[in-house]
Amino acid sequence: FSSTCNLSTSDFKNLNSISVYPNPVKDKLWIENPNQIKIDKAEVYNLSGKLIKAFDGVNDFIDVESITEGIYFLKVYNEKSSHTFKVLKN
Repeated sequence: FSSTCNLSTSDFKNLNSISVYPNPVKDKLWIENPNQIKIDKAEVYNLSGKLIKAFDGVNDFIDVESITEGIYFLKVYNEKSSHTFKVLKN
């Protein structure tokens, strides 16, 4: 038995080109987006998976100053896929 499977898409590859900095972050988490992918929204989750904060229409940065210190997951979405980053807030 053999099968040809496509395990990647160009959208996923494009989202992988996005990075966030600085990490750890104090107030503004900057988003480096060299391919200018449209980010529809971003969400911050705590370690137990609870949604802490949501952002619509993300451009250059998100303001995380109001979030308490700790480890979080930032999930960014475009219309077809998402990518998750681990972020330390101090």
